[in-house]
Amino acid sequence: MPARALLAALTVAATAALTACSAGAAAPPDETDELTGSVWVANEGGDSLTVLDAATGEVVTTVEGVPQPHNVQASADGETVWAVTGTDQLVALATDTLDVTGLAATDSHPAHVVGTPDGGVLVTSSGQPSLYAYDARLRPGSRTELDGAPHGLRLSADGGTAVVANTGAGTLDVVEVASGAVRDRVDVGPGPVQVAVSGDGRWAWASVAGDRTVVRVDLATGEVVGSVGVDAAPAQVFLTSTGRLLVAGQGDEGAPGSTLTVLDASTLERLAEVEVGSGPHGVVADPAGTVAWVTNLVDGTVSVVDLTTSTVTRTVDVGRAPNGVSFSPRRVAGVPETVALELPEREDRGDHGDEDHGH
Repeated sequence: MPARALLAALTVAATAALTACSAGAAAPPDETDELTGSVWVANEGGDSLTVLDAATGEVVTTVEGVPQPHNVQASADGETVWAVTGTDQLVALATDTLDVTGLAATDSHPAHVVGTPDGGVLVTSSGQPSLYAYDARLRPGSRTELDGAPHGLRLSADGGTAVVANTGAGTLDVVEVASGAVRDRVDVGPGPVQVAVSGDGRWAWASVAGDRTVVRVDLATGEVVGSVGVDAAPAQVFLTSTGRLLVAGQGDEGAPGSTLTVLDASTLERLAEVEVGSGPHGVVADPAGTVAWVTNLVDGTVSVVDLTTSTVTRTVDVGRAPNGVSFSPRRVAGVPETVALELPEREDRGDHGDEDHGH
């Protein structure tokens, strides 16, 4: 398993880095289905992406040949999926063909990728601490240098503000996307892994692995306004459309957790604890906020959680060390059980660096 696949550095040390965070056609939405779409899983230890049918939870296909993908993200329209690789690349796939439509170099150890409203993407890299912007054709744009080891990030609804969980620095870095300028830096505690951001960009929530807490931040004042402890070192967090905050309690390398914690996002009141698999890392929910998918890093599975009853309805075998997970509004159908990609190796690392940072 890649060293960053497990969050072995989830300790009280604020400077600890993460060691964790062909053919086919996309089917049109089926109005008879209560839930339509697909769920994409980045199997970092399996060099693959697994695609699940959101309605049934069944595996549709496995896309092989994506080296050590730590994170994956579907575009808002579901037509494109991006993944970051352990070979310091950003790859774009068309969901109607599963063909590679773009490939770009990143800074070393890319961690997370998000799509922007204009079709571009942002990528954090922890090896050379940065936030890099790319346009829809994956041409590099602005680059923001950060301190520490930036990991997870999320955007405000308008795409104007990016909030980055800077694991090594113990901060949330608030970045103006258009200029690439750091607007604010909020101390949240040792080892923040991922963030969630309210649609209006006013509030942010962060999983703080080093002291096993989840914090709520007022981005207007740059202050932590709430905090709650959780049972295991948290990895990803996700804000649902119903105002619930989902927390994946991955735990430490020697003592993995097994719980999805559901909080009221406004009050941080604990609403439910759901037993999932071992080492829950990634979490995402459908747009209605009724179903969640949790990647279990140690088990190599995904837990499908009914958020209305707080129960696991299905456990799906995926690939080794599943990490990032993303919901797409488009179903994927009519594809082989396995699709093999052949990504070209990077020929020129340029300014992106090639230092060994342990992943």
